Amino acid sequence: MNKEILQHIAKGESEFLEFKTSFNKEVIETLVAYANAKGGDVIIGVSDTKKIIGVTVSEESIQNWINQMKQTTYPQLIPEVVTYIIKEKKI
Repeated sequence: MNKEILQHIAKGESEFLEFKTSFNKEVIETLVAYANAKGGDVIIGVSDTKKIIGVTVSEESIQNWINQMKQTTYPQLIPEVVTYIIKEKKI
């Protein structure tokens, strides 16, 4: 599965893929836009230049991110969240 993620990153951002260096309001806005359109993915921990910088994330912080999304969207947006370790960095 890591190979697939690396292939997505290598292709770069597109209509269906965004890179974000950290979780913030912009991530939620992007996910809402994807939910209202044809879908898409956001990879957190990757720069616009395709550099894997990683994020410090735990199960608790992921749950906090999901709760933020649920609390700030209507209808509630509950995304699928998957973590990967690439080059010893979590994305």
